[in-house]
Amino acid sequence: KKKTLIIEVNGANLNCYYGEKKDADVSAKTTHEIMNKLVGGRMTFQRAFMTGDITAKGNFKTLRTFDQLFQFASL
Repeated sequence: KKKTLIIEVNGANLNCYYGEKKDADVSAKTTHEIMNKLVGGRMTFQRAFMTGDITAKGNFKTLRTFDQLFQFASL
């Protein structure tokens, strides 16, 4: 979808929705294909970022924790 997916993490709570968030800690951009690989456990956020499949701006310390926060099982 050509919409912005907002993922808010607050402790153990996760809130996901489409919209806009001006004060995001990290903004990342990728394709539907790469997102499917991430969710399918076939690619890590770190690898996607290092290869340029994800572009990001904001707090890179937070970006580095994405693989720990979102652990997807490999298919």
